[in-house]
This record gives sequence, structure tokens and C-alpha cells, in this order.
Amino acid sequence: MQTLAIRADMVVQAADGRVLALVEVRNRENLTPDVASVIRRNLIEHGLQYGWARFFLIVSQDAGYLWDQESFFPGDVPLPTVEFPMRSVVEFYLPSLVNRGRLDGSDVELAVIQWLWDLANGVVNRPREPEATLAKTDFLRLIKGGRVETESDL
Repeated sequence: MQTLAIRADMVVQAADGRVLALVEVRNRENLTPDVASVIRRNLIEHGLQYGWARFFLIVSQDAGYLWDQESFFPGDVPLPTVEFPMRSVVEFYLPSLVNRGRLDGSDVELAVIQWLWDLANGVVNRPREPEATLAKTDFLRLIKGGRVETESDL
């Protein structure tokens, strides 16, 4: 049986090596929860395996959306479990670029990679604003001691 390679912008692994989260950067303006849900559904329909990770994130320079997929079924098109602001993350990690207007997706990816790495490694000096919302999920607890990989094939 042949398996398809699934490419995610980032894969977050828990400390025990399990895939914790798949992360996609979609830096479009006006990325709403409804639009993010459609993007997630389309990725699943085009081969992103539903059960690969407990969490799924879609992130732009303005907002991030996290789904805790533990309670969803493959055919569901649920709204995100939580929505969190990303502006402070982008401003913190890309201070020289933030005033240029809309960033390239690759720029946002750099900020997100560093932010997730800092979360996983307990770096104290990092933006705290998104964490207030993410604390409503198990994501912050489970990412501790984990690692972040970019453009990973699953």
C-alpha cells in the first residue's frame, strides 16, 4: 500500500516524540474563524490526514486559530476551539518588518517557528498575549519539552 506524503508548514512534536500539532501559515488579510475553518477542511479533503495530531493551527500575522481535534470527526467543519492574537508575536520576533504592512508568509513562518520553539523550551522572554487564550487548552502544557520542525513530510 502506497502512502502519500503529507506536507505541513510546521510540525510540533511533544516531548515523547508524538506529533502534537500541525501548523499552517496563511497570511491573508481578514482571516476569520469561518475562513480558517474552510481552509482546514480543504486541507483535510486534499490529503492532510485527520488523525496525525491532536491540535491543528492556522496562523496569520493578525490572528491564530487552534483546533483541539480530539473531539471532532473527520467530516466535521468546526469553528476553531480558540482564536488568539498574533500581532505581539510578529512585533516581538520581526520588529524591523512589522511596519512594512502585509508580510510575506515566509516572514510570518519565521516568527511562528521561533515563538513555538520558545514555548516548547520555556524561554521566559517571549510574547505572553497569545498564551492567555491558549491556556484554555492543553496545548501549552503539552508543548513543553517538545520540538518544532519546518516543512515536514508525515
